Amino acid sequence: GGLGGGTALTQEAFMHLGSKGEGVCMWSGIVAVNGLLYCAPCNATEMLVIHPEATTEEERLSVIPLGPGFGAEYKWRGITALNGRLYCCPHDAAELLVINLEAITEDNRSNLI
Repeated sequence: GGLGGGTALTQEAFMHLGSKGEGVCMWSGIVAVNGLLYCAPCNATEMLVIHPEATTEEERLSVIPLGPGFGAEYKWRGITALNGRLYCCPHDAAELLVINLEAITEDNRSNLI
């Protein structure tokens, strides 16, 4: 039983997050849009972006900073996408987090590594 038809997972099955993966419930929920994976910030100050087709570890992960007052403290859990926007469900936040993907550029996206 288990994943992979009974085959044990190998180290290659995991993607290392480096120091960004340290912490409790940093991201909660993931959605795929145009070949990228977006993770909702639960207890983080940025949205995690995974580039699954990247060939190097440096290119594999980036973040979208949320800005002052938006991140951490278990604010959002769960994420979906619709019409070019990401929607993160409030957990301990008073508002829905909405990110317009068309407004994201390389200038406001940061590489993790």
